[in-house]
This record gives sequence, C-alpha cells and structure tokens, in this order.
Amino acid sequence: MATTRKTTTTTTTDATQSSLRDHDNRQASADAYLEWFQSTLEDADATAEVRRELRSEVRSFAREQRSEIVASTWGGVWTLTRTLAAIVIPMIAAFHLHAAGYGVLALLLLPLVGVSLYGVLSIVHDCVHASFVPSKRANRIIGGALAPAVLLDYDSFHKSHMEHHRNSQSLEHDPKYPKLPSVKSDSSKSLPRRIAERVLLSPLAAWYATAKAMGKSPSRVRQAFYLLSLLLMGLPIVVFFAGEVAFRNRDWRRPKTWLSALRSICLPLALYGVSPFLALFWIAALWIAMAFFFAVFMTHLSPYQLYPEQENPAVELMALNISDIHFSRVVEVLGNAFTEHHAAHHLMPYVPSYRLYRVGRWLDERFGSRRAPALNLLDPEDMNLIGDSLFNSLRNPQGKSLVTWNTSLGTMHRRQRPESAYDGAVDAMMAEALRELRMASAIGMR
Repeated sequence: MATTRKTTTTTTTDATQSSLRDHDNRQASADAYLEWFQSTLEDADATAEVRRELRSEVRSFAREQRSEIVASTWGGVWTLTRTLAAIVIPMIAAFHLHAAGYGVLALLLLPLVGVSLYGVLSIVHDCVHASFVPSKRANRIIGGALAPAVLLDYDSFHKSHMEHHRNSQSLEHDPKYPKLPSVKSDSSKSLPRRIAERVLLSPLAAWYATAKAMGKSPSRVRQAFYLLSLLLMGLPIVVFFAGEVAFRNRDWRRPKTWLSALRSICLPLALYGVSPFLALFWIAALWIAMAFFFAVFMTHLSPYQLYPEQENPAVELMALNISDIHFSRVVEVLGNAFTEHHAAHHLMPYVPSYRLYRVGRWLDERFGSRRAPALNLLDPEDMNLIGDSLFNSLRNPQGKSLVTWNTSLGTMHRRQRPESAYDGAVDAMMAEALRELRMASAIGMR
C-alpha cells in the first residue's frame, strides 16, 4: 500500500514539475521573440533586412503555390454549401426535436449553429477582400447577401476593414480596436453625462469588479471566467464598440445602411413567424458566433503585440506580430480557419480563408521563431494572459498599461505583461507539489 502511494505521489510530482517546465519554456520562447522583434525595430538596417527577406520569401512562395492559394469557384461553392448546410440542417433538426418535446436535446445543437454562423462571418470577410471566389461581382453579391444575417453592413465593413489592413496594429489609426471607455469615473465630465455613462457601462463595471476580485484565483477558475465573459460580452462589445462593426460607426445617411439594418431584423422576425423557438435559437446562435468573432480582435490584443503610434509604416513586417488564436479543430473547420491563421491573412490578404492553412504552415516553417506566439484559448495560461491584459487595459485606459519606446519605424507601444497572468497557475501547481511532498514525507516517516 505504501509503495503504491509513493509511486502515485512521485508520478504526480513529476507531472507538476513537467507543467512548470512547460510554462517556463513557453515564457522563455515568447520573451525571446519579443526581444528579437524589439531589437530588430530599433536597428534600421536590421529592420530593412527582415523586410527585404519577408517580401522575397512571400513573392517566391506565391509564385510556387499560386494554383493552391488563389480563390477558386469550386472552393468557394463548397465552403459556402458546407457552411450553410451546417446551419440549416441542425436548425431543422432542433425545430423538430423541440416540437416533439425534446427541447433540451435541441439546445445541444446550438453551439454547432453558432460556430457555423461564425463561418459565415469568415465568408463575408473574404468577400470584402474579393478573395472568396474569382469574380469580384460574385464576391460582392455573396457578401452583400450574407452580411445582414450576421449583423454586418457590407459597405461599412468593407470601408473599415480595408483601413484596418492599411494601418494594422496602429492604436490611433486602426479601426479594429474596440473603443472601450474607462470604467472609472471622470470628474471633468458633467454630472448628467457621468450618470449616463454609469448606467450604460454598469455591466462593464461589474465585469471589471469581478475580474479584480478573481485576480489571484486558481488558473482554471480564472480561465472559465474569461471564457464565459467572452461568450456573454462578445456580441455587445462588437455591436456597440468595435470600430468595424459597431452600429454607431455606420453611415446612416445612406439608404443602403438602413436597408441592411432592416434585413438584419427581418430574418429573426421571419423565423419567429415559423416558430418563436426558432427565432430564439437563431439569436442565441448569433450570440455565440459574435463571441468567436470577438476572438478575431484578440489576435491583436495580447502583450506580444507591438503598436505603432503613427500610421502603420510596415504592414507586411507587422503581420509577423499578430498572434493566431486557436480553439479546437472543430472550430477551425466550421469557422473556416478565420482566426487560426490570422497572421498569414495579414501577410497575404488575397488568399481565401479556406486555403490559408497552406500559408500558415509555410509561415511557421520559415518564420516560426520570428513571429508572435499563437494562443490557445482552451489553455488556461493563454486565456488568462489575454484576459488579464484586457483587464489591465480597462484599469489604465489612458495608456499607463503601455510600454513606449522609439524605433526605426517611429514610436512603438506594447502592453505590459500582466503581473498576475501566471500567478494563479503557478500558485496552484506549487501548492499541489507541496501537498504531495508532505504526503511523501509522511509516508516515508511511517
């Protein structure tokens, strides 16, 4: 019996030590990347050399793989058919299950439809780049038809997204970043305005207070909180604050903008005419889709990203500074690899999402250690890194959470690594290790 306990304790201790080593190795790799990128930007000759190398490699790869990376009619038709089928078939099944009295089983299909609607967002995105199918007109027709279904106005999204690519990572000029107001009171504002902001921002303030209280909680508890926050707050943040999509940033002087908004409303109303359950099911699935869509913003929001103060002076170089976001293989397939190869997309925006995996694989092979680390939101360490970073940004919205320095490309900013980003994980593992050592000592004394 004692031997069994000793063996179990030794095995668990080894697993804990292995986790700690993995954590140290990942952090060392990320630190090495940041050190290389920052030192490169500080040296004009080094910056020019990397840019020349990157342009040369991209041109060479594009020539060699052209037939494998450009849009194709078959690829677009298959992706569109597969994505729509993954929405329509589960919704029909859910409707019949609910009608038969199996509403709980119907809800199990909700995540599938939500992730597939996220795939629709990726299709609209590709249409904006005229990369989904070879015909520019067909891209516009497909994108314009699908955009209202996922709460987008195609023309507004097109204009803003092109500006995002021209000034990617620029804090002042990139419309991608959600313009979140401060959760702290500003005494310089009038009392009525402060009261209005308190009412409108009360959910954000409540989240801020909860995140603050959970700052030292175990790693997996904090990860669960951030994932739940992403699910609940993704749609409101995208709709009300995210520059590319927010209703307030659309050109309401154009009749087409109003028509697009009306079409967004008509779809759930039409579903309600068939069944109230279907309308609620659709809204819930769309909410899930927007949570994943907000994850696209996260590819630009971790402490690994550097931000030019001015307009982006080196778009192709800054593509190396974008962190891909991973969830699972299922999300990658149904979402058409929208976030999984986001850096590759910024480097070669003419490649459709359904073919980005080739570019992403090549980018890893050629520039693996010289690109921002990918982040898996199902990994506590990665999710907490982003979540804690966003919390710090809300706590210090005036830029106090940013490190600033001068480079050959102008002034750069970077989010500070949150001090508590790893504390919960490491504390939990160390506590477990200490418990095991005490058990081993007690067993040995017997």
